[in-house]
Amino acid sequence: MLSTLEHSRSPNRARYMPHIVVGDPSQCEAKVCEGNIITEEYLGILITDAPDELAPGSNADLTLVLMYWPDETYSNVVPGATFTLREGPKVVGFGEVLSKKQPPQVAIATVRRAINSTDN
Repeated sequence: MLSTLEHSRSPNRARYMPHIVVGDPSQCEAKVCEGNIITEEYLGILITDAPDELAPGSNADLTLVLMYWPDETYSNVVPGATFTLREGPKVVGFGEVLSKKQPPQVAIATVRRAINSTDN
């Protein structure tokens, strides 16, 4: 998680379903146009295989279940792609896709550095 966050996240206590936005991991806020409309593509995910607590400033390898696949193709979620992790318009972390699998009913992307400090 970014070191500036006010509290830890606990993905194993409840379903933690933030979004990812594929792109520059150093982006610190949502891109908004006139009328307060977010202009980026938010992709729904469910975090699994995570530590019990994701503390501000921590790093972790996570598995992201691409929740809307195959209706949403997640075509930009490919090994080497970078992304920011979002809770609404708030950027809470960033990462890099290490691998992607597409079984018949679910797609999974394993990521590293999904919760880094901005000091790295």
